[in-house]
Amino acid sequence: MRMNEGRIGVTGAAALTSAAMITNGLFALDPELAYSSGNSAYLALPLSALLSLVVSLCLIGSMKRSGSRDLAEHLQRGFGRVGAALAAIPFIAALLFCALEPTVAFLRVLHRLVYDGVSYTAILFFVFPITVFAAWRGIETLSRTAIVLVTLMLVSFAAASLAAIPDFETYRLYPIMGDGVKHFAYLTLTQTLAFLPPLSAAAIHMSGMNGARSAQRTVLFAALASALIMGLAELSVSMIYPYRVLAGLLTPLYRINFLSLSQSYLIRLDKLYITVWLGVSILSSAYMINSAARLFARCFGQKDVTPAAASLSLMLLAFELISVTGEYGFLSRTHRALVRFGWLGILTPVLAAALIRAGRSRRKV
Repeated sequence: MRMNEGRIGVTGAAALTSAAMITNGLFALDPELAYSSGNSAYLALPLSALLSLVVSLCLIGSMKRSGSRDLAEHLQRGFGRVGAALAAIPFIAALLFCALEPTVAFLRVLHRLVYDGVSYTAILFFVFPITVFAAWRGIETLSRTAIVLVTLMLVSFAAASLAAIPDFETYRLYPIMGDGVKHFAYLTLTQTLAFLPPLSAAAIHMSGMNGARSAQRTVLFAALASALIMGLAELSVSMIYPYRVLAGLLTPLYRINFLSLSQSYLIRLDKLYITVWLGVSILSSAYMINSAARLFARCFGQKDVTPAAASLSLMLLAFELISVTGEYGFLSRTHRALVRFGWLGILTPVLAAALIRAGRSRRKV
């Protein structure tokens, strides 16, 4: 059996989970959805992360009570083998979605703002092999790398925000709550799709994280840290650009220092920042691919995770090529549907499995 799982501690697991949450929350955020009618992302993203934390803690708690070692076993106890395989499909799709979105976002930034004249395909075939190799190496390698890269990412966030302080203006935060409570609630709910899959990955790798208790601590630390970091980062960007400008920007955090007229070394580190953030994005995508492959292998009775990882990686490559070339309209429609309703695909099988398991337990008593 080659499941490539290994064992990791809470620190490495929390760094890996927070890396996936932050990249999906900050860099894969749809600017038109978040900023077109006012800016409330600095409130919505942290709240969405905390809402996702509650769901993930309930999921891991349910697994702990049922005695399941990981999410695949939990689904099998709730639905049986065939039902678990069907219930795993929404999870796998959501994990691949979270692997796709940050990569596509960074490809567009690199193509338009950094490597002018270099094709999307050339940049993609530089990034993609590294992602696949990291995914194949397993969570031990990923967690050790995450500790280093997340530290560098935090330093880069702090440096970029500190350099931009002279240009902060609080009036740019208005209107508070964006376009009203309705849009704020909608943004908060839809953004759970960016946070539930990374937190669910802790349930997929629960045995590799040394049990339910460690998995609960992992998601707790990761969600709280991610909520704080994303809130501060979005608040900084929101005091630099008004929401009408943010709606037309690719990865606004990358341009946080562009208003400053002084060309200090601290300000001109933007290319170094994007390199660090790209590394975290590659790590995040690799973790999502590895988690999806492991869930697929466990639910479909495979003893080797490598074929699943290879197949899912090739599928992801195809979607990335379609996304950056923009040749098919159906992908954009699918993207909008996933953003709006994808969180239901994760919650429904989890709640159903928990209810079925609880009903069986009561009948036994």
